[in-house]
Amino acid sequence: MITIEIDFSRAKPVGDRHHRRNTDFRWTGAAEPYGEIELWAGNVPRVATVTATGLPAVEVRYPDSARNGPLPLDERTTMTIDGVVVRITSGRGLAKKDRALRIEVGERSYTYLVTGTNVEELRDGDGNPLVEVKRLRGPKPIKLIIAPTARPEALALALALLMVDSKLTVTRAALSGALKIFDSGQGEPG
Repeated sequence: MITIEIDFSRAKPVGDRHHRRNTDFRWTGAAEPYGEIELWAGNVPRVATVTATGLPAVEVRYPDSARNGPLPLDERTTMTIDGVVVRITSGRGLAKKDRALRIEVGERSYTYLVTGTNVEELRDGDGNPLVEVKRLRGPKPIKLIIAPTARPEALALALALLMVDSKLTVTRAALSGALKIFDSGQGEPG
């Protein structure tokens, strides 16, 4: 299997003072068929974008601007790829495959799941791996391995999922569920 690797590096925010203050994070990387790729997430409003010349435009929005870090992935999160609304449902269970995200983009379906420590994978509807995401420590925190059969839409989707809190591990899912009662009055304690 031939793969294309993209190493992302943290980059300084650019633009005017307001834009720099609003930037939560900005990562850049390059890959031959896709050109320069930029991942950007802002705080007010909570918006994340993927931009590259060879990829479809991706935007993720979340209405609550009181948080920093990855955008939460829940019923209020909206994601679009080239104007097409992405439908994401989260599985609940203890097995890795049961916790996977089920994703529909138009007529195509995908699955996003944890396959190892700090390793996540985007698969097509038939279960074939398309993009492997490795989260690393150090100056280059993200490494993507892209299968040659992956469409640009799949890579753009995998990049967008880097900027959301997918709660794919048991610990993160349990902690998120336990703390949800304290989140913006969405639940009632006890």
